[in-house]
Amino acid sequence: MFIPKWLLKNILRQLEDNEIRIKRLELIQLRQAQNRIESAKKEIADLNTRETSNFKKYSTIEEIIQKSS
Repeated sequence: MFIPKWLLKNILRQLEDNEIRIKRLELIQLRQAQNRIESAKKEIADLNTRETSNFKKYSTIEEIIQKSS
């Protein structure tokens, strides 16, 4: 079976283009995953600081008893 040279070149070019697109998509997904990890770390850090700061907002049992007396 005879396949013209221009057809083979066209198919090879399409394959190379697809490989480049796949690599770009993989890089985009990698960056998105890194951003998600960073934002999750920031959220965890924020939660930890909020929990420690919330202890100052809550009154102790002794303070509540003194206020009610």
